[in-house]
Amino acid sequence: MIFYITTHENNVVYANKIKELFAKTKYEYYFVYGKNQKQKVEPFIEVDCDEKYENLPLKTYYIVEHFLNSSYKKMIKMDDNVFVDFSKFHPETIEEDYVGMFMDYAQDERSSLYHWYKISTQEYKIPKKTFSLKYAQGSCYLLSRKAALICYEHGKKFFENTPSTYLGEDVKVGMCLSSRDIKILDLFKSYNILYETGKDLMVIHPIHFILYDKLFAATTEQEKIKILNDYNFLNDNLKRDIFLNECLKKP
Repeated sequence: MIFYITTHENNVVYANKIKELFAKTKYEYYFVYGKNQKQKVEPFIEVDCDEKYENLPLKTYYIVEHFLNSSYKKMIKMDDNVFVDFSKFHPETIEEDYVGMFMDYAQDERSSLYHWYKISTQEYKIPKKTFSLKYAQGSCYLLSRKAALICYEHGKKFFENTPSTYLGEDVKVGMCLSSRDIKILDLFKSYNILYETGKDLMVIHPIHFILYDKLFAATTEQEKIKILNDYNFLNDNLKRDIFLNECLKKP
């Protein structure tokens, strides 16, 4: 098992916290940066694309390529604000090819607006047509070599975003795997994932669903910006820190 943590130079604090967690394990892991990032946390790999949110699918393509050039049978891609309780993590029991927190929809007006505040280029902010798909949230998911190879065979161009083809990396991975005979394991149905520290396998994006609804209810770009500026992230970050500290106390 190998881990890839997508990050950037502005998230050094979270990267160092994740490094503390991995120091208690024997897993190989890498922080994954785009080009020209001045601050990097070891161990890292730098991939051949600019560091911006629109390029996250392309970073994922290079992650899959790196994994396929290794001898590992399974990989996990995770964000730099995901903390795993390794005392409850038993990958040797996982037989499935695609494991994560699965969504039963992929793209509609609501989800096409969701990450606009992270996008650096105005021309990418185009609501997309509606379609449905079962895919694992990008915050943390596992791929087997079989699943990774299917993604890789779709080619670099499939993972390159343009304003007219912009989609999240998790959706693109789901699209690659949706038409193939891939076994999935839904962690939402198998583990406690959020909030109750001490009981959960991991803590991920506790702000997402609340913020999601607020942003979708806003009718103008100015309203969305105000919501993002006014939203109090402190309580959610505190939940993360509590969970992290509890994990670090364990042997």
